[in-house]
Amino acid sequence: MSDPDPLLQKADVLMQRYRPFAAGEDVPVLTDIIDAEIALAPPLSIEPANTPEGQAHIDELVRQRLAEILPKLRRQVADELDAWFDEQLPTIVQSILDGVTDRIVGQITSRARGDLITWLQTVGEDIEKAD
Repeated sequence: MSDPDPLLQKADVLMQRYRPFAAGEDVPVLTDIIDAEIALAPPLSIEPANTPEGQAHIDELVRQRLAEILPKLRRQVADELDAWFDEQLPTIVQSILDGVTDRIVGQITSRARGDLITWLQTVGEDIEKAD
């Protein structure tokens, strides 16, 4: 067999120098790390939910969680309402005012026709009599 290429020898030396573990050493895998953390964790003491103590514990956890998230939700709802009002309210008010204006003009026109036409007819008749 021929002598190995000097470039390959240098690359092999470089790789061995920066290898994170020595040959033959076990490399820890994720399950080993997780198993070790679980072994160190204190056991959880949660009552079964079908007991009064368990239900009380669940109720308390729910109250705590709601106390944490409700202020943020209230702020988000308030911000959304403000944005919606800023965007929609001018259009809504304008359409309502347009409707009111149309009704006022309609009522004035109706009364003017009823009252003024009668008055103008009376004046016209008086003018004809005077002639």
